Amino acid sequence: MTRTMTQPQSSSAPNTIDWTFTLASLWFVAGLYLDGWAHTHVAELETFFTPWHAVLYSGFFATFLCAAYAFWQSRTRPELKAYRLAFFAGLVFMAGGVLDLFWHTLLGIEANIAALLSPPHLLLATSGFLIVTSPLRAAWNRSKPNVTAMISLAITYALLTFFTMYTVPLLQGTGVDGMWQSKSNGVMGVLLSSVVMSGVMLFFMRRWTLPGGALLLVLLPAQLGLVVLDRITPDVIQLYYLTVIASLLVLEILRSILQPSVKRIAAFRSMAFLIPAVFSLSYFLAVQLTGRMGWEIHLWLGAIFGSGVMGLLLSYLVLPPEVTPEAA
Repeated sequence: MTRTMTQPQSSSAPNTIDWTFTLASLWFVAGLYLDGWAHTHVAELETFFTPWHAVLYSGFFATFLCAAYAFWQSRTRPELKAYRLAFFAGLVFMAGGVLDLFWHTLLGIEANIAALLSPPHLLLATSGFLIVTSPLRAAWNRSKPNVTAMISLAITYALLTFFTMYTVPLLQGTGVDGMWQSKSNGVMGVLLSSVVMSGVMLFFMRRWTLPGGALLLVLLPAQLGLVVLDRITPDVIQLYYLTVIASLLVLEILRSILQPSVKRIAAFRSMAFLIPAVFSLSYFLAVQLTGRMGWEIHLWLGAIFGSGVMGLLLSYLVLPPEVTPEAA
């Protein structure tokens, strides 16, 4: 984060390649969520060749073709050099796809958490991460964040959410009476999912000042994707979306009041606490409103506070206190 940057570009507006690549990335990650739905809902899925894999891999090839074109154009257009990494990551992704085919053929189709942690899928996830972050990296030296950079970050957060879904409270029924999860695992899930969310937003806030609507644009798509992966009763899901949208609106109001930036350290750290804490509150409020809360108030309120502390602690890594000249 402290690396010297090149001269900022004169325009922050996204170009055609930025938009094309971003839309292809949406297609790519939408296929991932559809494939996740299939692994959860389709019984005895025993073949690599499925409609959901078709959406996933066609989305990937759309990003790869765009990356290859950007790679070629980057010889004369320096602003496209960020897409070079996407091209090489695409080659790794294709190798991972071949490995995934052999893996499924020899060892069978993974289910549940094993599908997230199998080596071929982790290779695909890592290369996919390098691919979908390209518009964000392309905007890094621009003075202001553009729309494609924020959508790229939203896609990245959705990808991270997918591969850490075993920590997501909504998918695990955290705190819901009669669900399978233990209290200790539930608390750990709240804290870990808060770390992922905080890390994404603090990364953005360290580079740019949060513009209006950024929280909605970056955080909401992953939450909408959870509908596809639902494994909990509709009453909790419906109330969750009401509370999460309300929470994002509250966070947008708090952002406009606090105006967090690297020059306003107290506001920066306050926002780092509030983002995960308010989000956790939105979930537990939904569970409470259904009348199905199975945790005592000490536990779920403590989990909310703990999620905020995770964000606050991360803010000290992202933006550490300055060392005075005397101490240096």
